[in-house]
Amino acid sequence: MKKITELFMAYKNDFANSNLKDNELIEFVMPFNFSDLSDVVNGNIFLKSYNQKISIKESLDLLDLSIKNNNRIRVWTSHVDPDYYLFLLFICFYVKNKIECLEVFYSDEYKSECTSTGMMTSKELDKLSLMGHKIEKNEIEEYANKWESLIQDGSKIHIFENNELIGVPYDYIYEQIIDFIKKENKVKVVEIVFEFSKKYNIDVDYLIKQLIEDKKIKVLESNEIFSKIIVGLS
Repeated sequence: MKKITELFMAYKNDFANSNLKDNELIEFVMPFNFSDLSDVVNGNIFLKSYNQKISIKESLDLLDLSIKNNNRIRVWTSHVDPDYYLFLLFICFYVKNKIECLEVFYSDEYKSECTSTGMMTSKELDKLSLMGHKIEKNEIEEYANKWESLIQDGSKIHIFENNELIGVPYDYIYEQIIDFIKKENKVKVVEIVFEFSKKYNIDVDYLIKQLIEDKKIKVLESNEIFSKIIVGLS
């Protein structure tokens, strides 16, 4: 029987505590939105939001070894979380000339409120492990092409609209954040974050900080914890 390799984004402990623990577990730290992905195929990601670089080369090297060993490769992803769906597209791009098929698990097929596997317990992952899909070479190539088309313009953020992953200008989200603040007059950062997490499954912490820095919005009440800061229009 072939050995199984599980590819996932966060959190390794949940996988290690599940029935998947005896499989090869490869964790990827890959925050796609707000990142420069021009060199990601070589394992390098530049995080714009934190002005730092991270490396996923070790994870890619482990994946290459799994492919060389002819393991079954399985990807844990989501139809509704942009980062997790982009992860699937990237993996397809990376393996398109290396393997014939992948097995894929979508967290939202277990429960709609499970927008990513990062929200799932080990027991829930066990149940999701019975709900896999195979994608063959032609589908892998389609996803790989989608990846290439989406990352060509690094000045965009990715969201789902009408069940389709699209790239939109940062201003598209900036304007919605400002409109939300205008409607509320003054609002805690955590409320803005919750609103856009609910609407698009994206984390807008970085965008709020950028709006403050650009003096498009202002801090009305400070707090050591960023999520508790109250902001209003400048």
